[in-house]
Amino acid sequence: MSQKTLITSFEILNDRKRKSPSGLSSGDRKTWKRMRDEIEELLFHNQIDPGRGKWDFLQVPVALEVSFLGAEGRERRMIRVLGEGGCIISTPTPLPLGTRVELELFPLKAGFLLKLKGVVNWAILPEDAQAPGMGVAFVDLTVDHKRMVFQIIDHTVRKGILDNRCFPRFDAQLPLELTCQGRKLTAVTGDLSLGGMFVVTELAIEVGSSFSFKIHLIDGETVSGVGEVVHRNQTQSAGNRVGFGVRFLEIEPGDIRKLQRYLILVEETKPPSPAP
Repeated sequence: MSQKTLITSFEILNDRKRKSPSGLSSGDRKTWKRMRDEIEELLFHNQIDPGRGKWDFLQVPVALEVSFLGAEGRERRMIRVLGEGGCIISTPTPLPLGTRVELELFPLKAGFLLKLKGVVNWAILPEDAQAPGMGVAFVDLTVDHKRMVFQIIDHTVRKGILDNRCFPRFDAQLPLELTCQGRKLTAVTGDLSLGGMFVVTELAIEVGSSFSFKIHLIDGETVSGVGEVVHRNQTQSAGNRVGFGVRFLEIEPGDIRKLQRYLILVEETKPPSPAP
């Protein structure tokens, strides 16, 4: 199974598991676990993080700054592993088991503050390992909390595996709607990938600007999200079009799967490269 097929198949099955944890058959659960293990091996490069157990959810390596109230006041640490039901925080002074904590992190560039409640359920002290830390199991997550955690995890999987040249940018001329600073604009994509796109337009949008977008795929499907301008081409030249490059900041998991299916279709219908 190719990596792109692995990710697409897992996300479809994992989405069912998220909606109904007990709804998978025994066969589906075995398939889910096998694919989950393969994805974690790819993401962690076959290295076992101290304390990373085989919990009943996907875990991904991250580097998210987190703030919480510790034994000596407010601490700022790093989450090194994130899962749908908990996380591992790097700290030389783990809190006692059973301690309830409220984690504050800023997963979005826009400055969105995410607060997650949890309970410390294991700890590794400095004298016991080279990577001391503590595991926190999330509790009382709201629907919005879960959606945000799922989004971070899904993005990490795509960035860590699929964006690693498994899905290069493909030429794709698709209608596009933009909303930037209150203006509604129309344009066309020049190329497209899971991580971003090039917008063919003479519209002047500054580098660093963010905007909402809606891409019109085939068969009436659309993909919506938030993007950021990362570079601009202001003059036409050989191999360059007038427009700007966009990095995706936020896309709903369901729309990511639409985009994945579209890119797989584009890749499979692309004519083979001529023999040298």
